[in-house]
Amino acid sequence: MAKRTRDDVDRLFDHGVDIPGRVIYLTDEICDHSFEDFAKALSVLDRTPGEIEVVLNTPGGEVMAGMAIYDSIRRCDNHVRIVGTGSVMSMGAIILQAADERQMTERSYMLVHYGSGWAHGHMKDVEKQADWYKRLNIEMEDLLLEKIRKKHPDYDREQFKRQFAYDAYLSAQEALEMGLVDTVI
Repeated sequence: MAKRTRDDVDRLFDHGVDIPGRVIYLTDEICDHSFEDFAKALSVLDRTPGEIEVVLNTPGGEVMAGMAIYDSIRRCDNHVRIVGTGSVMSMGAIILQAADERQMTERSYMLVHYGSGWAHGHMKDVEKQADWYKRLNIEMEDLLLEKIRKKHPDYDREQFKRQFAYDAYLSAQEALEMGLVDTVI
């Protein structure tokens, strides 16, 4: 095991990245700030060869910041394993799907649901925002359906809409059975 320096410990506690261990901790609400810290840490680790592990424990958060994290993971040159522990909620469930290897700990839970939003302004602006939310919902359905269909090829969008119309909490085992995680550890 690599010797840890005081700088390594500071980076771990200040920025959630263990450079010698090649681990990033994403354990807060998903927002622009968490994306910025995560993207920087991922960029540093992806510069050298070796597996990258992401420890994920999040209540979810902002859709666009979550999608930016998802895309950052997908762009990695290195193998990325995400270990969901505790809460893999909302955008956390989407982020988990970006990994080359998706794991959840035995007593962790995943929340899959349609996101919430708000709209204001002139009626035409509200309609435009509602259309945008519908597009986002379809995009996130597609991300999850791609993974589910690997295990359940006949699972269709209408089944998905019925099953996940409202908050659906899945145990790690249920997420495994759905195809939303590769292994339970």
